Amino acid sequence: MGLYQILTDPQNFKFYAEKSFPNVNAVSNATSFGQKSIGFGDSNQPYIVIPSPDQAKFLKPIEYEKSTKQLVGGLFSGFDVIGEKSNLGPYLESVFASLPNQVRYNSKSWGPDFLNRGNLFGAIRVADDVARLTKYFFNKRSISGYLFIAKQNLLSRIAPATEASTGVAYGLGNFNAGVYTPASTIGQAAVSLIEGHLLKQGIDPTGTVQNLSIKTYQQAIYKNQLEKSEFEKNNRLIKLSKLSYSTDSEVNELNSLTSSPYKVKSNSNFFMSYGGGPDSILGIGPTRIKYATKNDGETALTTISSFKDVIGNYLTWDRKEFAQSGSQNSIITEDFRKQLVDKSTESQQTFLSISPSYNPDAANTGNIEKRTNFRGAGERGNRKNYREGKTVSGRVVPVDIINTVPIYQGESPSNSDLLKDMIDFHIGIYDNDSIGLGNTVKLNWMHFRVLLDDYSDSYGADWKAISYMGRAENFYKYDSFKRDISIGFTVAAQSKQELLPIYKKLNYLASSLAPSYSTNGFIRGNLSQITLGDWLREQPGFISSVDLSIPDDSPWEINVNPDGTVDPTVKQVPHMVNVKIKFTPIHRFRPEINKLSNQQIITTNNEGVQDPLSFTDPTYGPQRFIALNDGNGNDGYSISEQITREQENLSVARSDTNQNTIPPR
Repeated sequence: MGLYQILTDPQNFKFYAEKSFPNVNAVSNATSFGQKSIGFGDSNQPYIVIPSPDQAKFLKPIEYEKSTKQLVGGLFSGFDVIGEKSNLGPYLESVFASLPNQVRYNSKSWGPDFLNRGNLFGAIRVADDVARLTKYFFNKRSISGYLFIAKQNLLSRIAPATEASTGVAYGLGNFNAGVYTPASTIGQAAVSLIEGHLLKQGIDPTGTVQNLSIKTYQQAIYKNQLEKSEFEKNNRLIKLSKLSYSTDSEVNELNSLTSSPYKVKSNSNFFMSYGGGPDSILGIGPTRIKYATKNDGETALTTISSFKDVIGNYLTWDRKEFAQSGSQNSIITEDFRKQLVDKSTESQQTFLSISPSYNPDAANTGNIEKRTNFRGAGERGNRKNYREGKTVSGRVVPVDIINTVPIYQGESPSNSDLLKDMIDFHIGIYDNDSIGLGNTVKLNWMHFRVLLDDYSDSYGADWKAISYMGRAENFYKYDSFKRDISIGFTVAAQSKQELLPIYKKLNYLASSLAPSYSTNGFIRGNLSQITLGDWLREQPGFISSVDLSIPDDSPWEINVNPDGTVDPTVKQVPHMVNVKIKFTPIHRFRPEINKLSNQQIITTNNEGVQDPLSFTDPTYGPQRFIALNDGNGNDGYSISEQITREQENLSVARSDTNQNTIPPR
C-alpha cells in the first residue's frame, strides 16, 4: 500500500507513523526520525547529534546581526570585573546556541578561508571531531576506544628499538617507539584547523617537555654520548667493536654504563638483545640479533678463528691483538697474516693465504708504498700553503714520483727503483734522427702510473671471396692479418709538483702522431714502443690515435695564490685526464700460426690404459703475440709443465680429508 502511495500520491505520503494509523513496528513519528538510533543500543552513539535543518534553531537575520554586533562590543566592554557576571551573558546564550547551526546550513556565514583550514565551517567541524574522539576514547559503555589505545601501545612494543628508546616517554624502555596516549590524536584533530602537527607517540605530544616527549636519534646520541663526554662508554658501535675480546665482567660493565635499551652479550649465539621488537610474540619476549649463519639459518659460520694450534691458541688475531701489533704511523708493517698461516695446516688455510712480504726492514721487499714510490695523498705533512705544495720534514716533495719523472732519452727504459709500479707501464717514441747513424737507436721515454681503465687486444683475419661459374656458394682465399690494441688509462696529479710534468708528457704523446721532418725536408712517421706488464714487453709499432678527455669528477687547478694573484708555477687545467690510445704493433717475428714441436702423445700406464693426465708441454715457436716475458730473460713459454697421475692422487687424498669425493673418470 505504501509503495502504491509513493507512486501515485508522493506529496501526501508520510514516512512516519500517523496517530490515525498506528503501527507497532514504526520507529518514526511527526517530530523524530527514529531510524537514526537503530542498532546503537546503549553504546552512547551517535557521539555527535546534529539536528536536521527543520529542527535546528536559527536567529532571524536582524537578530543575528544585532547579536553579533552586541557580542563584538561586549568583547571590549563586557568584562568589567573578572569573575563576576558580565553583560555578555544574554548574548552568549542566544548567539552561541544558534551559531553552529547558522554555520552548518548557511555557507554565507563561513567567512574567508584565511589562517585556518575550512574557514568558520572548519572550526565547527574540528569541534565536532574533538568531541567525537573524546567520547570515543572515554566511552564507558564500549571498549572500542580502550582497545585502540592498547593496540597502538602493542605496536610500539613490537617495533625495533633505537638508541632513543629510553625514558618516561618510552615507558622506561618498555615501548620501543614510545608510549601512545589519546591526547595526541585528540590534540591533532584540534590543531589541524591551523595545520598544526603533534607527535603521535610520547606522553607530551607537543614535544615541549623533553623528558615526556619522544627523542630523535641525534638527540639521543647527544644526550647519552656527547653531553656527558662518555661516547666510548655509551656508543653502541664502540661496544660491539670491543665485544670480540671483552670478558664477561667487561660486558656487564658496558651494559651498566649506558641508558641504551640494547644489551650486548658475549659467549653466546647472539651478541645483542632488547625487550619486545620484531622477534617477540605480541610484545612478549626479547629480540635477539644473532651472528651470521650458514644458509640453514642455524649453524654459525665457521672461520679460521675456530681452529687452534697444538698449544690451544687460535689461528687468527682478535681486534685487540691487531691493534697492539700495528704501527701508529702511516708506514705499512709486515703482513700480519704470514705468522698465522705458518701456524695453520693445509685444511685450515681456507680463509687466509700467504701474501708478499712488505717488511720495511727486509732488504728485498719494503712496504708497498715505498716499493711503488707512492706515498698516498692523505699522508700527513705540512699542507698549510698549497702554493708551496706538500712538505715533509721541511722539504717539498711530490706524492707520486712516477708522475713527476720527465721525458728522457735512451736506448732502453730506466730500470731505476724510483720508476717501479705494481706493473710496468711506459711508452717510448723513436727518435728518427738517431736511426741510421750507427747501431744506436734512441727513444724518448715516458712513464705513467698504471691506472688502467680498459685494455683490448684485437686480432683479425681477412678472407677474400671467390666465385666460380656454376657454383652458388663462395670460395674463400686467405688475404691478410691484422692486430689492433687499445689502451685506456688515467693520469691524476695528487700534488702540485706533478701537474705540469703530466701535461708535458701528454703533449709529447699527442705530438707523436704528427710527422717529423728530416734535415732534407722529407716527411716521416713516428714509431713507438710500449710495455704493459708482461703482456706487451717493449713491443714496437705505431700509435694511430690519442684521445684525451676530462672526467666529470675531476677538479680544476685555478692557479691562484693565497693573496689572489696568479701562480705562474701551475696552469688552469684539470687534475685528472682520461687517455685512450690505439696502437698497431709491428712484430719482431713473422706473424703466422705458432710453430709447435715436441708435442707429447698421451702415454699409457703399466696396465696399458691411457692416462689423460700424463703429458708434457710442447715447445713453442717465436710467435709471441702475448709476450709472457718480464724483460729479464724469464720467458713464460720456456717453462715446461707436466701433469701426472700423482698430482691427481694428491688432490683425491686432500678431498677425502675434507669429506668430498671426486667422481671416477
